[in-house]
Amino acid sequence: MKQRNFFYGLIIFGLSFLILTILLFTVDRQTLTLDTPSVGLATMNQFFFPNNHFPVWDTLTDIIMIFALFIILIAAFIGFIQLVTRKHLVKVHPTILSLGIIVITMMIIWVVFDKGWVVNYRPILVEGTIESSYPSTHVMMATTIFLIFPTMVSQKRLRKLASLLSIGCITITILGRLLTKLHWFTDVIGGLIIGCFLFCLYVLLVDILKARITKKVI
Repeated sequence: MKQRNFFYGLIIFGLSFLILTILLFTVDRQTLTLDTPSVGLATMNQFFFPNNHFPVWDTLTDIIMIFALFIILIAAFIGFIQLVTRKHLVKVHPTILSLGIIVITMMIIWVVFDKGWVVNYRPILVEGTIESSYPSTHVMMATTIFLIFPTMVSQKRLRKLASLLSIGCITITILGRLLTKLHWFTDVIGGLIIGCFLFCLYVLLVDILKARITKKVI
């Protein structure tokens, strides 16, 4: 039942991201700032765009990003130790292997939308340079890693603490990327949706890899 629910989630979030992306390309494209070209779903984005700039939120979201990277590095180190001692990639724990696949997928998504298929640009210039903004990398990474993080904690009490910490990190990142004026509302929503998609993919990958290990043991 759990696997089926996450499979449905994978489809729903995947389709939602695709639909949002198509809408941004085709619906209500307007020029909202002097620094950037036209923006999709402009009326919605303008409605949620803050009047004031809060630089402190940029610092906070960067700290959360570093924390997420730290979690990835710790998992990678554990995975490397397991690979060396067990001498085979398939013997690395399924959660770590799955996380590695998810991180690679995130990197591919970033390259596609940041360097290739640009949907929207940031509302303001960054150091005099125009940059792509969709989907928000901070939100995508925070949502993905901090949804995964509690599932990797084995002790029940620590898992609850990890869940609370993760909720806080995701919430701060979502609000923070809006209040920095570095992202449009749809950038944040896109990052949130793709983060949920990657989490569902992670859960399914873990189940698949665990099933393969069980079959080999039998």
